[in-house]
Amino acid sequence: MTFLQDIKKYKKNRVFLDFTKQHNLRQLGIVEYCTELKMQGLNENQIQGKMMIDNVAKSPRAVQESFTFYKSVAKQIGWIK
Repeated sequence: MTFLQDIKKYKKNRVFLDFTKQHNLRQLGIVEYCTELKMQGLNENQIQGKMMIDNVAKSPRAVQESFTFYKSVAKQIGWIK
């Protein structure tokens, strides 16, 4: 599923709408990326390593910031399946 299809899928979801009002689309993409990897069974270190390999973040600091953001909103993202 492409990112735009995801947006169309979630656009009627109230939690999604509230999330996108508070955060930008890049952050949404990072949250979806990390959630997908977590559902595949990767642990925190493996997810962060994959973020570097896949160029989701370009530096170790950016990886850490992105993953810390993901952990801070992980409980709010029940609409991602």
